Amino acid sequence: MDNRAVGTEGDNVSQKIFCLGLPRTGTTSLHLALVMLGIPSIHRPIGMAYEMFQGRVSPSFLNNYDAFSDLPIPSYHRELKLKYPDALFILTERDEQEWVESIKRFLITRPAPSKETILRDMLRLAMFGRTTFEEERFRNTFRRHHDEVLESFQDNPKSLLRINVADKNSVSQLSRFVGVNPRFTHLPRLREPNLGNYSAVGKQDIAHISALLLEFYMQGGENFEKFAFN
Repeated sequence: MDNRAVGTEGDNVSQKIFCLGLPRTGTTSLHLALVMLGIPSIHRPIGMAYEMFQGRVSPSFLNNYDAFSDLPIPSYHRELKLKYPDALFILTERDEQEWVESIKRFLITRPAPSKETILRDMLRLAMFGRTTFEEERFRNTFRRHHDEVLESFQDNPKSLLRINVADKNSVSQLSRFVGVNPRFTHLPRLREPNLGNYSAVGKQDIAHISALLLEFYMQGGENFEKFAFN
């Protein structure tokens, strides 16, 4: 049963869920889990970046999705909290050293900055102040972002869920927080965040895509490395 409340925004949208975790903290697993829970979700909502860079978020963009994860979302956690006071927020957490090693491996295997990667690089600059990996800066960003999010929600801690996707209780924590009963016991695992069309699952497709992911889970467990994302 879906117990999520309807938001009080003037744009008449359902309650939103914003993942404030940095890339490589389990945001891909969280996105897939939310889809499997039947929640229309988008991972790396690039379309929102253009709006956020100009200081606005269009309600029309939000209407087709209820959950949002990865960049640019964590860069604008304060603005989202102010604009959507009735929303739910999720901070995915990870051991700092594990995260540093993971983000380093990820970034050094991606194409170097160029005119073809301008938007990607703008997202990195907004979050990390750099387009390429530099350990001290990334460590400082990791710590500062975590502390700033916790401080921001001191006035309303119940609207923030802190979750480590490696925790065996993560599914029950997530399902209680969003008010949806799960049909799976472990979060999906996926090493590479290349989700293809599954990165954006809107309201018109959520029932079908959720059923596909659940069927795969029932047959093979939480490892989604072999799922045919396209």
